[in-house]
Amino acid sequence: MPAVVTKPAPPPKATPAPVVAAAEAPSLRHTLLGVLELGDRASAMVEGSGTVQTVRIGELVVGSNWVLNGINGQEATFTRGREARTVGVGQKF
Repeated sequence: MPAVVTKPAPPPKATPAPVVAAAEAPSLRHTLLGVLELGDRASAMVEGSGTVQTVRIGELVVGSNWVLNGINGQEATFTRGREARTVGVGQKF
């Protein structure tokens, strides 16, 4: 009877690690178009969703949870809960 030659079983194929999506950065949907410093009547012009709105300090940016918190020079500070962002004219938030 001839000898039976067996090959060792190939090693198991490595299972690729599951792809875990990185946390997506929040979408930047609004753009600061300009600021107007008039003391207690300071306001910011904000573009979002195809519309332009004027927002005064303490007011909510329509279509978002951002509130205009302050204006300093050509920058505006917006808050959303505990988060605060200071953006310059032309920047998105």
